[in-house]
Amino acid sequence: MKLWNLGFSLLLLSGAAWADADETVPTVPVEPLREATDADAPVKLAPVTAVATRVERPLSQTAESVSRLSLEDLERAQPASLGEALRNVVGVQIEGGPRASADFINIRGLSGTRVLLLVDGARQNVVGGHRSPLLIDPDVIREIEVLRGPASALYGSDALGGVVAVTTVTADDLVAPDAAFGGRLRLGYQDNGDARDGAVTVGGRLGAFDLVASHGQRRQEDYENGNGETIEHTALDTENALIKLGWQLAPGHRLQMSAQHFLQDGESPSNPAIEVNDTNPLLDRESRQQYLNAQYRFDRGLTSAQVDLYRNDTRYREDRVDTPRHDRTDFDTTGLAARSSFALGAHHQLQLGGEIYEDGAEASRDGAPRPQYPDSERRITGLYLQDIWSWGPLSLVPGVRWDRYEAASNTGAARDIDADRTSLKLGGTWALGGGFSLRASAGEAFRAPNLVELFPVGQHFLGNEFRPNPDLRPETARNVELGIDFRRQGWLREGDHLQLRASVFDNRVDDFIETVVVEETRFGALECLGLRPAVGCVNRNDDGSLNPLVPPIFVGGFTQSQNLDAAEIRGGEVTLDYRTGDWTVGLQYAAQRGENRRTGAPLLNIAPETARGVLGLHLLSSLQLQVGATWVGAQTRVPLDLEGVPVTPETPDYHLMDAALVWQPPQWSALKLVVSGENLGDRQYRAHLNTLDSPGRSLRASMHLRF
Repeated sequence: MKLWNLGFSLLLLSGAAWADADETVPTVPVEPLREATDADAPVKLAPVTAVATRVERPLSQTAESVSRLSLEDLERAQPASLGEALRNVVGVQIEGGPRASADFINIRGLSGTRVLLLVDGARQNVVGGHRSPLLIDPDVIREIEVLRGPASALYGSDALGGVVAVTTVTADDLVAPDAAFGGRLRLGYQDNGDARDGAVTVGGRLGAFDLVASHGQRRQEDYENGNGETIEHTALDTENALIKLGWQLAPGHRLQMSAQHFLQDGESPSNPAIEVNDTNPLLDRESRQQYLNAQYRFDRGLTSAQVDLYRNDTRYREDRVDTPRHDRTDFDTTGLAARSSFALGAHHQLQLGGEIYEDGAEASRDGAPRPQYPDSERRITGLYLQDIWSWGPLSLVPGVRWDRYEAASNTGAARDIDADRTSLKLGGTWALGGGFSLRASAGEAFRAPNLVELFPVGQHFLGNEFRPNPDLRPETARNVELGIDFRRQGWLREGDHLQLRASVFDNRVDDFIETVVVEETRFGALECLGLRPAVGCVNRNDDGSLNPLVPPIFVGGFTQSQNLDAAEIRGGEVTLDYRTGDWTVGLQYAAQRGENRRTGAPLLNIAPETARGVLGLHLLSSLQLQVGATWVGAQTRVPLDLEGVPVTPETPDYHLMDAALVWQPPQWSALKLVVSGENLGDRQYRAHLNTLDSPGRSLRASMHLRF
């Protein structure tokens, strides 16, 4: 009942705004960009973003750092996974690969559950340990927005490093305005891994109703690295399905229901980021996610309201290949989110919102409870307020959010958790004239401890045991960011357009939560001399019986999540986009440095310097060529363990080339052919924070047919 009460209360708050809504409500100013010099040339609207403020605003009036990938970008890149789709976003690194089941998003040195993933506004709160939470197929995506930097003043827990907001396809993407039915068919092939994939997506309109349905599959064998060597256990099969039903109840009122299904199946190690070994057995793993969402939206001018009710169910089936052991791990999230936005005079746009969501975890091994992923629940309730204030060239966006989080273990492993947190933010932009503008933001964020950090018990490896820690404090972050933007038309020649965005940031994170493993090794252990040695004794056979040829050695200790020292991550990003006539140039650069604020030691998840350049050409009216070059610097600043050994390998520098050719013949406008190549130099390299080589040269081709 708490979910429904919260949604009803927030709708009442916005009711007055709905009643007063009319067509005279002021609109957010949007900067027009002319595509040609002719007075009658069509006008192209400036890029807009919604992830930074939860309402659409021009990117030039957004204080935060945001990147956007469009449907056109995704079609040209032909990504096989969400991780691949994000790999060239400035300030973002995909760590854990090349197995897709190991992919995690890293934004400015923060990864895992420190980055909030949203799909159509619904949280994807999967806590899968070494398993990737990126369980959505690119074929159903129409847009991805990436917000870099802490964002808890709007999104609450888990937005410590940033937010990745995925929007799936709609009927408007498939059906022409004057048609009742439409769709697209895509067939693709990749030579590295002998991958074959395809998807069909259809949409239709009937009166006030619209429908989207999609189904796709991909079959892939093992990759090869740049030396032609097989990267074992990278073969993977995926299947996805999406269905959406929309109903335009009345002008400005819309109800939408959607369901998604994603399946990923293949053999990989228990920790898919590393090779198979004695403590990392090979598994037959199936990752399955099902997602339901019901959404109501009211929209008129600057007055809007939205309510989302959703549920995600994620199921992992893991069967050991060499022995009869069967693990099942289940995570689910049920949530209700509501928000409303309305104008207060000509210069203020007020937003009220709130949400409540519950995470659950449960696992079993051979049918018995598996306490390493304890039967437990977490509930978070949040309320927020944001004001968008505009006056002439100045725009300010203050915001505040309060969250309460509760967690409990149904096994009684540790006491219940009940705490709260308030997050503040302030952002602003100032148009200086001449195409220049300044932007600045200061924001707070936190991440409440997740269930696997709070309540695990049972065996980790050998005699090493998990210990719960109900005293964990939430991770907190305070980020300050300064930026400058420059936009100019007719800079070098008539009709061209230049956009430059540069920013520097300083993010201070306290109470970092890390898994600490304390190992204990004892020689001549008496508990290892009996006929039934204790768990952790290495002088035993596979069946647990005593092996007299091995000395009595006990390996034990404990594993526990703990709050560690405070950290600081600082860096900067620059992006440049220049377009004129039939060609475009894009440049981007990102650098970051992270260290322990007490000891000065480097942090683990910090990406090396990265620079990328892209040249796009319209060779003919129907042919587009894009050539890209990426340089990744060496990363030698890695943390050391107590014995002075690097926790993760240092990474040498490398550079890569890629290209994409898109042909859309004018006589067959419904047809599009895309040919692309990654790592064209077939270089052998390893991305930082990966222990396995990345794939060598990969050539891809796909056919897109609209009907």
